[in-house]
Amino acid sequence: MPKTALARKTALQPVGFRTQPIIIDGRGHLIGRLAATVAKTILQGHNVVIVRCESLNISGSFYRNKLKYLEFLRKRCNINPSRGPFHFRAPSKIFTRIVRGMVPHKTERGKQALVRLRAFEGIPTPYDKKKRMVVPSALRTLRLKPRRRFTELGRLSSEVGWQYQTVVATLEKKRKIKAKHYYLRQRNLKKLKTDATKNLSSKPQVAKHLAVLQHAQDQIIIQRLKQCTAQLYIENAPLTKISSTSIKHDDIDITNNDNNNNHHRDLDTLI
Repeated sequence: MPKTALARKTALQPVGFRTQPIIIDGRGHLIGRLAATVAKTILQGHNVVIVRCESLNISGSFYRNKLKYLEFLRKRCNINPSRGPFHFRAPSKIFTRIVRGMVPHKTERGKQALVRLRAFEGIPTPYDKKKRMVVPSALRTLRLKPRRRFTELGRLSSEVGWQYQTVVATLEKKRKIKAKHYYLRQRNLKKLKTDATKNLSSKPQVAKHLAVLQHAQDQIIIQRLKQCTAQLYIENAPLTKISSTSIKHDDIDITNNDNNNNHHRDLDTLI
């Protein structure tokens, strides 16, 4: 392919899609159903990041899944085993291998799609402070019956050679403690702002300034909405529908019934 054609091909941006990556929390998802959704999403042009791959679930008992994976490990080339197939032990690599089997990875389109996929054990630093999503069509609690047995991918990986299960668990425990303190500080700060606004709004001069600030804030929001609407009209491709839902996906255990909604993440539905 000529360089000009290749440059023109790589310069094309997906129309009608978000530029920021879609961050999906893999905890409690069935690995095959999530991989199918992710494969379709990256083929459409989205960037997808999967975190906490060690908490992905596989339907079936642990003994059954371990025997199946050990059988997969025995598959090799008798003439030269270094030719492949290559067997990954890390949960993120296993998930990436499953997604690769669902895309045309030998074509240029499939290769570019796999570049847009990233998977991690735990939640690394760039993504621990960003909004994470779930895929309801792949959640184990919604797809498997309660009596059905399942296997965690992290446990299976540690049984077949992955050596970092305890390291990831320790880092996750530290991250959850930091997140708990952060949300407590945010809750206290929000309460202080609410009390200060309530106490000062009774004064006429302060109330006048607050009204002016509120009006300016509303105008800024309206202007941003107009810009987004104009950008959507310019684009020709249809947008992928991403609706929001309020599925409880507990990550931080804070016992406070009054402000329970403030401590749970807003989890979006990815269709």
